[in-house]
Amino acid sequence: DAAKFVINNPSCRIEDLTKIILGPDFPTGGLILDDQDKINEIYQSGKGSLRLRCRSEVENLSHGNWQFIIYEIPFQVQKGKLIEKIADLISSKKLADVQNVRDESSDTVRIVLEPRTRNVDKNKMIRSLYKFTDLETKIPINLNVLVDGISPKTCDLKELLEIFLEHQRQVLTRRSNFRLENIDRRLFIIEGLIQAYINLDRVIKIIREEDNPKAILIQEFELSDLQAESILNLRLRALRKLDEERLIKEQQDLMKEREELEDLLESKKLQWKHVKSQLKNTEASLSASARNWERLTDFHYESEDELDLINQENNDYSPVTVVLSESGWIRGYKGHNISTHSFRIRDGDKIKYCLEVTNNQKLVLITSEGRSYNLFVDQISKEKGYGEPLNILIGINGSFNVVSVFEFQSDKKGLIFSKKGLGFIVDFSSLISMTKSGRQVFEVAIDDEVVGLYELLGEKIIILSTEYKLLIFPLSNIPTLKKGKGVRLQKYKEENILDITFLAKDEKKPAIIRQLGLKDLDEIQKWYGKRGQVGKLAPKKFIRKKINRF
Repeated sequence: DAAKFVINNPSCRIEDLTKIILGPDFPTGGLILDDQDKINEIYQSGKGSLRLRCRSEVENLSHGNWQFIIYEIPFQVQKGKLIEKIADLISSKKLADVQNVRDESSDTVRIVLEPRTRNVDKNKMIRSLYKFTDLETKIPINLNVLVDGISPKTCDLKELLEIFLEHQRQVLTRRSNFRLENIDRRLFIIEGLIQAYINLDRVIKIIREEDNPKAILIQEFELSDLQAESILNLRLRALRKLDEERLIKEQQDLMKEREELEDLLESKKLQWKHVKSQLKNTEASLSASARNWERLTDFHYESEDELDLINQENNDYSPVTVVLSESGWIRGYKGHNISTHSFRIRDGDKIKYCLEVTNNQKLVLITSEGRSYNLFVDQISKEKGYGEPLNILIGINGSFNVVSVFEFQSDKKGLIFSKKGLGFIVDFSSLISMTKSGRQVFEVAIDDEVVGLYELLGEKIIILSTEYKLLIFPLSNIPTLKKGKGVRLQKYKEENILDITFLAKDEKKPAIIRQLGLKDLDEIQKWYGKRGQVGKLAPKKFIRKKINRF
């Protein structure tokens, strides 16, 4: 329908098409959780991801008992691995409310989960399943096509349909040209055969008496090699009058078809009419044979906040100290104010981050590639030992470093910045990712990497370069983005950013003044400037210390 609409309305907008194509329809069904605005945004940009959830129901049993039934799983999720994962989570007590999982599937999916008791909070148990398993997942959408079969391109929805339709038109013209060549060849042969029927007695005599009848036929009747060969290949039964009439009718039909094909090849209007007719025929054949065009995947919008309720319902405020090592091992220790000597670290490894949090909190991790990952504290192992590799808990690429770890607070903002001096302000709420694969926040250039994300703690930013150039300017000059490449914070030739800090308005003598070896706030005004400038050399006392961080 959308393709036909584009043919009839070449100047249509994507907004018009999204009224026809509401969203993708996956063969395994399920529920799309994103709203229409998010889907439209993907169709506008040609890329993105959609949250897809299983289709399920609570089945009531006798005596107040119940069980949770899953009868559609998300696209590309393997049922066997899903059940195995749920069983492992039950064994490790991460799905504390689930007693057992059974596969009762036949020709349709039926996965049964039994609650530990009938008094278990249904919503909490179900949301725990969505949180820890692939019963809810993200499906990447990439509208990539080969333009003219050569150049790859990410297209919006309209471009995708236009390229598809243009391909169909080209297929039509190639097929028509091929058919036209065959018609011309056949007409040429028929012309020779009719000539043979007109001079049938002479042709028979030549064939019977001459040693080289083909050459004589070519010479006497001015035939081509192909025509003469076709005459010689005629069977005796084909020499009837009826076959002569059949040839004449075939000639007339082919000439009519050739005329129609020539008109088609000369007129784009006729070509598009033919493409539209093919689309209608395809629609009719599919409607007759396939599920009457009913959608398998439905829409069930839920906001990120609703999906995060499970974390809010965790009322375990017990103190936890989370330790992340340089080589990527993470472990939780019960309690706060723990001596560093109590932390178990492998030989050759070092502590990189140590955070004091509570068991119901969520951590945000930022990597050098600019991705944001979320990790619930209650997911982190608190068993004796070295902990577990971070990439087991989140889908972090081993070649990228974690550059920032902090407690998630929805009302906070931070500054994310790169080695080359680019950056922007981001709301912590934009760092939420509901999947292990995380969310791309900073679009990093090939020769660049993210250095960190710092919570905003003032009204001015102080930037230090590797050449000890200082620059101070208002944070209000930096845009707030959900995702992007950032803006130039400080201009560099060969150096990189070393560190940043913030200057609060109400501090009379902040720590940074003492660090820089200055007497008061008035002296620091020397380094005030505009965003994107080079800055000036830091105080000599500070440079002599060779400090690489504030």
